[in-house]
Amino acid sequence: MSNIKNYTKSDLKLIHLLSSRGLDYEKSISIVNYEKELTHSNKNLTKIIKMFCTVTGITIEEFRENRDRKTQHIKHVFIYYCTKNTGLKHEDIAGFLDITRPNVFSACKSIQNDIDMKESLTMSVLKEVNKLAQNTNK
Repeated sequence: MSNIKNYTKSDLKLIHLLSSRGLDYEKSISIVNYEKELTHSNKNLTKIIKMFCTVTGITIEEFRENRDRKTQHIKHVFIYYCTKNTGLKHEDIAGFLDITRPNVFSACKSIQNDIDMKESLTMSVLKEVNKLAQNTNK
């Protein structure tokens, strides 16, 4: 059983609502916990997108909307970085970017190939993002 102090009033209302609609109490709690976890991971992913935008000089809107080759490549580097540094599942990253899980897998594989080949854009973006991440963690 979860500690009730970890839940907000709205969390408790949602748990009660779900329980009163036929879900058992433990299933209701797991749904609320999953939603809280997604909210937390989205905040982390938003911070990481801002770091990528700072390093690459593109805006968040361009990152999300633009489909040119360079922006797509940077998005793939972002996906790779998130899978290696956040511990999030492919499904969570895919949901955040509104893409499919196989696209996340493909992006990771593509960037890993670039790293193996020491492709300059990939290596420089990852180096700069890692440096910025270390500076913000201090």
